[in-house]
Amino acid sequence: MGSITASNVTIEDLIDRSKLLLQTITQNTHEKYGFGTLTCTVYDSAWVALVKKPDQNGKAQWLFPESFAYIVKMQCADGGWMSNTKAQVDGILSTMAGLLVLKRYMAEPLQVALDQGQMAEKVERAVDSLRSQLDSWDVSGSNNVGFEIIVPAMLDLLTAEDPSLVFHFQAKSDLLEVYQARLSRFKPELLYGNDFVTATHSLEAFIGRVDFDRLKHHKMFGSFFASPSSTAAYLMNASKWDEEAEAYLRHAVASSVGKGSGGVPGVFPTTNFEYVWVLSTLFRAGFLVLELASPELNSMTEMLLHTYEESDGVVGLAPGIEADVDDTAKLITTLGYLGETVQPQRLVEVFEVQTHFRVYQHERDASFSANCNALIALLHPGHCDLYGVQIRKLAEFLCNRKWNADACIRDKWNTSHLYSSLLFTEAFTDLLYLVEQGHLADTFSESFLRKAGICLYQTCLRPLLDQCSNGSWGGSIEETAYAVTILGEAQKLVFFQDLQQILRASINEGIEYILSFATTEMSHHWSDKVSYGSYSITEAYILAALRQATVPFTGTIGGSIFGNVTVEKRAKQIELFHKTPLLESLPRWEIVASLIDAELFAMFIDVPKLQFLPSNNVQSGAYLKLVPFTWTSCSNRSRSYASPSFLHEMMVLSFFTYQADEFMESVAGPSFHGRYGTLRNLIDKATFHPLELRLSLEPGLDEQATKADARILQQLSQCVNLLLNNDVIQRASFHDRRNLRQEMRHFLLAHTAQVQDNLRHMSDAELEGEAVSSVSHSYSRWVATTSADHVAGPFCFAFALCVIGAGLPSSTPNKNCFPSVAEKYYATNVGTHISIMCRMYNDMGSWERDRRENNLNSLHFAEFATEEEASSRKLALYDLAQYERGCWNGALSCLQAENDAKESNSMKRLGNRRISLVRLFCDVTDIYGQIYLLKDISSLIALEQRTAAAGVTCVS
Repeated sequence: MGSITASNVTIEDLIDRSKLLLQTITQNTHEKYGFGTLTCTVYDSAWVALVKKPDQNGKAQWLFPESFAYIVKMQCADGGWMSNTKAQVDGILSTMAGLLVLKRYMAEPLQVALDQGQMAEKVERAVDSLRSQLDSWDVSGSNNVGFEIIVPAMLDLLTAEDPSLVFHFQAKSDLLEVYQARLSRFKPELLYGNDFVTATHSLEAFIGRVDFDRLKHHKMFGSFFASPSSTAAYLMNASKWDEEAEAYLRHAVASSVGKGSGGVPGVFPTTNFEYVWVLSTLFRAGFLVLELASPELNSMTEMLLHTYEESDGVVGLAPGIEADVDDTAKLITTLGYLGETVQPQRLVEVFEVQTHFRVYQHERDASFSANCNALIALLHPGHCDLYGVQIRKLAEFLCNRKWNADACIRDKWNTSHLYSSLLFTEAFTDLLYLVEQGHLADTFSESFLRKAGICLYQTCLRPLLDQCSNGSWGGSIEETAYAVTILGEAQKLVFFQDLQQILRASINEGIEYILSFATTEMSHHWSDKVSYGSYSITEAYILAALRQATVPFTGTIGGSIFGNVTVEKRAKQIELFHKTPLLESLPRWEIVASLIDAELFAMFIDVPKLQFLPSNNVQSGAYLKLVPFTWTSCSNRSRSYASPSFLHEMMVLSFFTYQADEFMESVAGPSFHGRYGTLRNLIDKATFHPLELRLSLEPGLDEQATKADARILQQLSQCVNLLLNNDVIQRASFHDRRNLRQEMRHFLLAHTAQVQDNLRHMSDAELEGEAVSSVSHSYSRWVATTSADHVAGPFCFAFALCVIGAGLPSSTPNKNCFPSVAEKYYATNVGTHISIMCRMYNDMGSWERDRRENNLNSLHFAEFATEEEASSRKLALYDLAQYERGCWNGALSCLQAENDAKESNSMKRLGNRRISLVRLFCDVTDIYGQIYLLKDISSLIALEQRTAAAGVTCVS
């Protein structure tokens, strides 16, 4: 296979390689213990190395000295173990376990010959590495199985081994907080009962807390929850030696992928897990049962059917292990591919809870990937209509997680976000297909399907955007296989009609990367106590990816729901956007991709509900083509990947500001001509006293006029309440909400001031066609106050900070988006200066229109009168705009520096994410200014309204 390329991959070659995989699996399946190809872990190998047993003379001996040799061999140059993986806990736990082994062997070498000096040097380097890893640990970003109880237990064991090994680190209080929370729910009696308990997978964490002699009944084929470390801990702490447990460990050392080296996997065996993942992955990719027909496939099918029947329809990762939703769902899906009719009723009965499906009975938090697998299992055409309620529950749970997910979803069972993305893509592609085929009638609303369409499209698009120059994703064969398979699913969707060529090119480049390796390099993406890989599952995903070389683009799924999603007819608009400095360096297809993204948002946005204020323009759809694109293009360009929820909230806000613009200028302004003090009072009342809607009769004003004033007050108040009582905004801090209310007031008052300035300007004498404003303010004061507020920059910025702050974890102290005084100050200056810059760009682009309509423009101010030519004035204004650009960039740098100085790694990580979303806001504001420079945006929208009415959708 190594010599072939994406262009000449043949189905025959792939079928042969798949059959070889099945043959390897069945040949290595042990009659008693089963099968497993998970990679070895230092953590579990260390626990095996710690087992001692008296010899025939009663003298203690290390039972697995080869495991000690494995630990010594695997120590890294920095003194740690596994400190280079994605999950920080991998290095921390492995280094703790490795250090514990070195200390115990130094203290009691027994039959192992040691160089004490060399061992002391290894211990010293291990201690230094562990301190360094703990100091940089972000506890809140960790999600490994049971880390919150295992790490504290390991710290105690190290201190008990050597009192000098006491570790103080910044995140220790965070760790102890989650440790106490977990321990408060744990009762040793749970382990002494007969029910399955997942804690048996980590018995080493309960040394000194439970009576190991009362745990023997949890043993299955010699192991405790298929865990070498847990089984080793049992052997070390039970009062009576257990021959069956020793036999299991000996088999794990000899027959797992370590093959006698002393290394063992974190879980062994994993028969069910690897059987169902391999087969379901191959069949999903397009391999047919007839193509893989063989004695090996028959053997695997018989084993799976037997397991399903023997376990009453729910299974765990290996026979005799507690059942979980993941393996059960995959088993049901696999048997469906094999033509075996099995009902998922037990899946529903055992794992369904109020809002989702749980993996285990006492799980810490819901698994995204596991719920994807449950949904896929229920979506089988043979029984999907029987489980509409459960399908809707799962679909809503997953879609809402995706909708609100900031950046990407990282699941606790796999550290690669691409794994969860692949399962989501498969599940929702199936869902759309079945709905279009007439299944699940009345189960989903049109609004939900459109929302799901956005999530599905973005999930498929992001791998296209994130591919490395060498064709890989993350430099990993397995992650590249995930991504290529996602793009293979994307070929089925109607959204990608305009992206067929780039889709095919990306798939082929990924395949070329995979084929560039003569042997598979293993990655550790799967997660347990520490991360691991699986040789057989990785091979299955590679074969699934290679199969995409032979699959053509169909692009039909979603067509009846979303229509013909194509934007190439908007070629002139694409060209305009591509000329902006922010987007000009991007390949054209990225502009097209972001326009499709925007089109899907436009379909989802409920226009009638956005009628905040009396307006005509919002119904035309013109804003629907511009506003979403500014957000999707900037999010995709920067790869900041703000959540769809955040993007949607900001899009809706943009519609409000456009309507407020028109309402204040064409409704409120004329209604209060000569009475602008009254209008300002109404705005104060609407923003800070929205419940006080009654008006007293103004002297000299008849009752009808007062009613008109009351109507405007009511409209403003309702609008303010709609925005400020938004569920998302209500989750923001009091400070951020108060700031938003203040900025909203300034925004509306600025429109009042702008109306007055325009009227004053209209009365100014014109000097050779170019008026000099008589506005009393200096230009610098006006542009920083009325002008900046008028373009809604500070108001929108305050709204964005509320939305960002509302997305902070519930456990975050002081939920202000930016907690410190300095951060608040710098952030406010970012919003102010970028608003000034945007207004300057706006005025450069709209100079001719403002002259015609007698709107006050920056270039009308006396400061610019020294320049005779309009072009010279614009150049002077452009230079000022660049100064403002430097100001907001400088404030942003100060904000970043303030965040970098924080001691808490968790707070630093959250702060970095907030700053990246502020940068996104700046990009969106910037691109509006750049479009203003290229073409007056008001003219652009007006022209689109006219051309749309004539049946043309592009902008000339």
